[in-house]
Amino acid sequence: MGSVLGLSLVHWSIYSTVFDLPSVLNKLIGLGYSVGKAQFVSGDVVVEYLVDEAMNNIIAKRRFENDTIKVLHDGGRRAIGIMSSSKDSLTVGLAELYRGIE
Repeated sequence: MGSVLGLSLVHWSIYSTVFDLPSVLNKLIGLGYSVGKAQFVSGDVVVEYLVDEAMNNIIAKRRFENDTIKVLHDGGRRAIGIMSSSKDSLTVGLAELYRGIE
C-alpha cells in the first residue's frame, strides 16, 4: 500500500505479522542505517524509536543521494514501512528493508 503525505512517499510493507524486528534492525545497521532499539519482552516487541524521530514512529534512517530513507514502525498494526521524498530512494529503501527481513 502506498500513499502520499505532503511531499513524502510511504509504502507499508508488512501488516499483522510477527517478525524479528531486532534482527532486521541489526541488518540495517550493516547497510548504513542509524537505528533505534527493539527487543522482545514476554513475546511482544518493545521499540525505542530514534530520539529525534519518536513522534513519527521512525526506527531507522539513512541518507541516500539528496534524500533520507526512513523506516517506519506501527506497533498497533504490527506494520513496517518506508518513507522518502522520491520514488528512487523509496525503491532503494524497500530493497534494503527486504534484505534486512531475509
